[in-house]
Amino acid sequence: MTIFQNYIEQYGNLAVLIGSAIDHTGTPTVIIIAGTVASTGLLSIKTVIVLATIGGFIGDLLFYIAGRFLGRPLIGNYQRKLRIDSDYVNKAEEMINRYSFSIVVWGRFMAVVSRYIPLACGIVKMRFGYFVFFSLLGNTLINLVYGIPAYYLGERLSVRLNNEWFAMYVSIFIVLIHFGITGAYMLGKARRNSTPSPG
Repeated sequence: MTIFQNYIEQYGNLAVLIGSAIDHTGTPTVIIIAGTVASTGLLSIKTVIVLATIGGFIGDLLFYIAGRFLGRPLIGNYQRKLRIDSDYVNKAEEMINRYSFSIVVWGRFMAVVSRYIPLACGIVKMRFGYFVFFSLLGNTLINLVYGIPAYYLGERLSVRLNNEWFAMYVSIFIVLIHFGITGAYMLGKARRNSTPSPG
């Protein structure tokens, strides 16, 4: 966390833009740290949210393009080597196309896997206009949801505690919440799927 924080403090908005584009951890690490740094007055929280949204979209777009032009041959190779039934691949494609809004927008909040959803969208050749809209919406929402709390928590509590390390503590705390929400959702979904239907 301190390494990312130092980069953002040193390079400012450029670090937010580039960091959001290349962050493939699936967690909103950059926006959380940038939000806490903005709470110190070094950055504008509005600019941080806009740049993080643009950066996240650029990253999504690169993954989408890679999936659209390179993903299908790779899937074909792995499908033959691993003997994956084509029905599973077809069902996955159907699910992505059918629930594209939920998968792209709300999938942005899923830790780890969220960065690879655009890759899957490119592979199934989701309509480009839909993908652009859903990606921008998802990136905007996650940056608002995590950036604003990081900003206000960092601003109020760090001043009260007079602790220069508090921005890092806030960042770690919010990232843990992110993983907790994702884990609870996935666990609940697994339990629902394992529950036998009545009758």
